[in-house]
Amino acid sequence: HLSHGCIFDVGPIGYVTDLEGNVDLWERFLETSHVLYREPSGRIALRDACYFVFGGDVVDHYAGDLQLLDDLLDLKRRYGDRVHFVLGNRDVNKLRLPFELREDFRKEWPLREHPGVYWLKDRTPRDCLPEEVLNENSVVEHLKWILKVTLGAEKAFDCRRTELQRLGRACSDEEVVRSFVQEASPGGRIFEFLTLAKLAVQLGDVLFVHAGLPRSGEKWIP
Repeated sequence: HLSHGCIFDVGPIGYVTDLEGNVDLWERFLETSHVLYREPSGRIALRDACYFVFGGDVVDHYAGDLQLLDDLLDLKRRYGDRVHFVLGNRDVNKLRLPFELREDFRKEWPLREHPGVYWLKDRTPRDCLPEEVLNENSVVEHLKWILKVTLGAEKAFDCRRTELQRLGRACSDEEVVRSFVQEASPGGRIFEFLTLAKLAVQLGDVLFVHAGLPRSGEKWIP
C-alpha cells in the first residue's frame, strides 16, 4: 500500500496505509518517497506543491505506534490541508478503551459475565480465559482480552510495553493500560488523530478510503 509520489491534477500525492506500528516500513517509505523526506533535525518535511495521504490503521502490530502518531500529527500541524488522514478500523476501535476499561464498567460487566462482542460467536471471556483470570477480573486482563480476542491485535499489549520501555517510561502492566487509555482520550495521540481524520478524502478526481466502497446496486457511482 505504497505510493511514493504519483502526479495527479492537484499535484504529486504521496500515499501509505496500514503501517500498524511498523516504523521500519515507514522509514523505507520515506527513503523512496518523492513527496516526504526526513530533515537533519529528525522531523519529516513535505515538499512544495505536494500532498500526503495516510490511509488509516496507524497502530497495533509493531512497537512503533506512538512514534508513528507523533510523525503523522507533526506533519498535519505543519502542513495543514496538504496532509490528510483516512480513518482506519484499527484507529477507530481504540475509542472503546476509555469506556470499557473504566472501573464502573468492569464492575457492571465483570469478565465472567461479559457478553462478548456481536461480531464474534463463542469468544466471550468465559470461552477464552482460565478460571483464575476470570476471578481476578483485573483491568489488565480486560484490556488483553479486548485487544487479542476482539480486535485482532494479539501483540499490541507487549508492543506498547516495548515502546514505552524504549522511550524511557514506566512499562508495568498497569502503565501499559494507562497508556492505551490516555492515548485514546482527549489530549492523547490516537484521539487527536481521529479528530483530524475523515472517512474519505478527495483530492482532485482521486478518492481515498480505507479498504473499499460497496459496489452493489446499479446506482453505485465511484
